[in-house]
Amino acid sequence: MSARGAATGRDVYVNGDRVGVLAVDAGGRLAFTYEPDAPVDGFVSLLMPVRRASYFWPTLHPVFAATLPEGPTRAALDAALTRDGRSGPFAGLDACRTGLGRLDVVEPGATPDTRRPRAPGELMTAPDSRPAFARVYASRFAVDVPLPEGRRLAEAYDDEALYRATTDDGAEVYNEAAALAIARRAGFDVPAATISADGRVLRLSRCDGLSGARHAIEDLGALQGLAPDARYSGSAERLASVAAALAPPVNRTAVRRELFRRLLLSHLLLDSDRHLMTYAVLADTVDDFRLAPPVGLRTAWERAPDDPALIPAVSIGATRRFDLPRGTLRRLGAHCALSDRETKAIMGWLDSAHAAVCAELSASADARTRPWLERLQAYWAQGADLLHAAY
Repeated sequence: MSARGAATGRDVYVNGDRVGVLAVDAGGRLAFTYEPDAPVDGFVSLLMPVRRASYFWPTLHPVFAATLPEGPTRAALDAALTRDGRSGPFAGLDACRTGLGRLDVVEPGATPDTRRPRAPGELMTAPDSRPAFARVYASRFAVDVPLPEGRRLAEAYDDEALYRATTDDGAEVYNEAAALAIARRAGFDVPAATISADGRVLRLSRCDGLSGARHAIEDLGALQGLAPDARYSGSAERLASVAAALAPPVNRTAVRRELFRRLLLSHLLLDSDRHLMTYAVLADTVDDFRLAPPVGLRTAWERAPDDPALIPAVSIGATRRFDLPRGTLRRLGAHCALSDRETKAIMGWLDSAHAAVCAELSASADARTRPWLERLQAYWAQGADLLHAAY
């Protein structure tokens, strides 16, 4: 298939340079074909290096599907597309204007939207950030996608930051900021985070590079070839194996150990969502591979701590629960190239970070945040107990 001959497809750009075409073949499959002169570092996915032959997939290739929103926002987008009469394999891609990463997928003859929206100046300082956030959120889509209501968080981007916001009282924003504080104290590379004046918006520095020179960013679900609805159906062991297989040999041990630390952090926080950026990689060349900073960390406090439905999205030792059998973490640590002593040391370091951040948050809590903190502390204490019981 000639990349330039697929007029009914979509042009694919990497950092503003056209590298290929995404089209539907005669059999209904999606085919991505690189331009003959596409540079080696113009790859769209670590699983799809530049080559002459096309890459075929029954639906959207995982790397393109991963650029679409998930959860309630995806449902709202699909509903908006239906109302707007848009259909076909490219409808979602056409409607999403901005996101993380360096890919742009545009209609033939169009050019990438390099005019990424900037957040209104009052977003972080206004007594009520909701109107300002609604404007930057709306600029993310080419159709009218309503903001999630209540405590459900919505995402928006500008050229410098990722914004996560709630239309409610700000409890979920506080939740994420507190989880990030624990991660930072435990030594994780997390983006700089700022809460807006009204407490409803969390601003996170972008982790995918500067405008015009973005890094490739892919979650480890997509790198297993999983569709979005199956992205977290795999196991922690498989996650570590895939990451190690993709990493350069000199980095494989470090990557497995870092994944182990993140899995334990998620269990400490009782984070059942495991946002895809928690398990994502950054790359600039096919030989360059590093874990992206974790974002989207939060405690699943909408459920009772003993609710059977409170299960982690990634199973450990084939168990989709936080109360893992004794010895599970030792076995997972060994799979991730850790000794028992190192596994226990990581658990101790997380305990220390948890205690230190709890003390700091308690000292700064006010009438608004104190009930939220007390509730989070109860969850984190249970998460710590479950971690040690699983060792």
